[in-house]
Amino acid sequence: MRILHMCLAAFYIDKYSYQENILPRMHKKQGHEVQIIASVETFVDDVNLGYIEPAEYLNEDGIKVTRLPYAGWIPHKLATKLRVYPGVYQYLKQYKPELIWLHDVQFLSIYQVVKYAKRNKVRIIADGHTDFGNSAKTCLSKLLHKYVYAPFIKHAEPYIEHFFGTLPSRVDFFKKVYSLPDEKVSFLPMGVDDELIKKYINNQTRKEIRNRIGVTDEDTLLIVGGKLDVNKENILDILEIVGESERSDLKIVFFGSVCKVYQERFNRVCQSDRVINVGWLAPKDFYQHIVACDLAVFPGSHSVLWEEVVGIGIPCLFRDVTGAHHVDVNGNCRFIKSTTKENLKQLIFEIIEPDILVDMKDKANKAKDEFRYSDIAKRAIQ
Repeated sequence: MRILHMCLAAFYIDKYSYQENILPRMHKKQGHEVQIIASVETFVDDVNLGYIEPAEYLNEDGIKVTRLPYAGWIPHKLATKLRVYPGVYQYLKQYKPELIWLHDVQFLSIYQVVKYAKRNKVRIIADGHTDFGNSAKTCLSKLLHKYVYAPFIKHAEPYIEHFFGTLPSRVDFFKKVYSLPDEKVSFLPMGVDDELIKKYINNQTRKEIRNRIGVTDEDTLLIVGGKLDVNKENILDILEIVGESERSDLKIVFFGSVCKVYQERFNRVCQSDRVINVGWLAPKDFYQHIVACDLAVFPGSHSVLWEEVVGIGIPCLFRDVTGAHHVDVNGNCRFIKSTTKENLKQLIFEIIEPDILVDMKDKANKAKDEFRYSDIAKRAIQ
């Protein structure tokens, strides 16, 4: 089947482990012909979003990517908000997809997809990564969703087979903001790239990583990370909790980047030999370090790392975020209701008690099968 993944409602970043990277990869591995059409918005320095030149190329999976420019007949800043692109209909006519997968639907050029669907037999499925935590928070944004995106989405709805929210809260967003019918909206989880697991993780991985970072089999190893900025100051609290602990067998890995505001405090924390800074990790390295750990702690808002860690099968401690409790599969994780340093300390030391940690590890191992992208990719197009 010819499948077209359309990433025109937001950014598309090569070589990352977002859903718009992994689903096309899985569909290609499962024998489908796959192409990607995307915006020119991407990371320009591994941290900040920006814009590159339009281009056609093969990505790291050998999939053709076509990056379209924004329409030149309206101001660039407005075009990036409305997401208007020339040539979408012509591209569809040329590729003749049998299935179109829309990664988010907030782009006005969706009317060109509708135009193609009216004239050609094609299945269309959409997903959503938008919720009240990352969108529609300001008056301007609310107006944009209600009076600009919503009419175009409602116009497209009769031609779209199904809408998948990638979090339970995103299912609610589809229904409440765009008034989509209940029977056409459901939850489809994000997950873990189990192809990377097969390729890079084996029985020796845990031992090799622990040897590399100076951690013994007897040590209890935590991991925390991401972009340490003003929204994730609690990461520093967690590093300090371990660094100041009297337990010599307790250690923690930090992965990610640190903003300038916290660099001095971070450097002080890293003077402890129990705090191990491994920097930013590529997906395969992240997976290997996760396997080497006993507990992953995420005190900030939801990120794609949550499903990845659950899919790898490691016990977790997550921030209690509304609409993101799907990662709890019969007790593989716990939730942080208060992010005070004292509460974080109490939760961590409660979980790492041997009996509790062993029980959570067993449950985490059983939970991982629900978050394999190879299975999710098949379910998504069935």
